[in-house]
Amino acid sequence: MKREEAIQESRELLKEEKVSGFDHVSRVAYWCRYMGEKEGADLDALEIAAFLHDIGLNRVGLKTHHTESAAMAGNLLREKNVPEERIKQICRIIERHAMHAPEAEKIEEKIINDADRIDHMGAIGIVRAIARAILVKKDYTGDVADVPELLRQVVASTKKRVYTDIAKKIVDDKATYVEKFIEQLEKELAEAESSS
Repeated sequence: MKREEAIQESRELLKEEKVSGFDHVSRVAYWCRYMGEKEGADLDALEIAAFLHDIGLNRVGLKTHHTESAAMAGNLLREKNVPEERIKQICRIIERHAMHAPEAEKIEEKIINDADRIDHMGAIGIVRAIARAILVKKDYTGDVADVPELLRQVVASTKKRVYTDIAKKIVDDKATYVEKFIEQLEKELAEAESSS
């Protein structure tokens, strides 16, 4: 499977996904290439995995989407007559990208995990966390006062599992932005509360 084919499949399979759609997998693919070049990773396998890593999300939800996405990717790759060893490699990369997945071992697995974590942080991460809370979380009330705790949880869980030094620096920088946003939001909430 060529990169363009992975992009086309991803775009089609993720068109209904609101939070981890094609825009998200495109950013993950960007970070995979960026880190992969520096780490000497297999860029072709990594980029194909990046574009296909969330294709099972709409079918099974967040907790098991990594295994469903890998299975779906395997089927797509077989349809394109990709050699079985290559399919196993790409599917294993996909299987290891999620927080609920087994620990990453190979550099490509670590990089896709880290690229996915990077997209949980910074301004993009704030938007995605709130969108996911509104669209998916059953216990989220929509109250702005709940956002600081929601974002603190995202920062803590994201920082727990970052493998490469490159990604740790990027995640830390983006986490600082999120923490400043939380601080400003809490200040504005306190001001509004004190005036009522």
